[in-house]
Amino acid sequence: MILDIIDKYSDIITGYDILKFKIVGTSYQLICRIELRDTSLPFYST
Repeated sequence: MILDIIDKYSDIITGYDILKFKIVGTSYQLICRIELRDTSLPFYST
């Protein structure tokens, strides 16, 4: 899940915010914002 990815790349990720978390049937919908060490933000789409 997303926390595994954040942990794996913790050397370049300085923070994150969960913007939306929703259970949809047997799936999850997650939108988050991840801040990188160089203060850039990766592109994301909703």
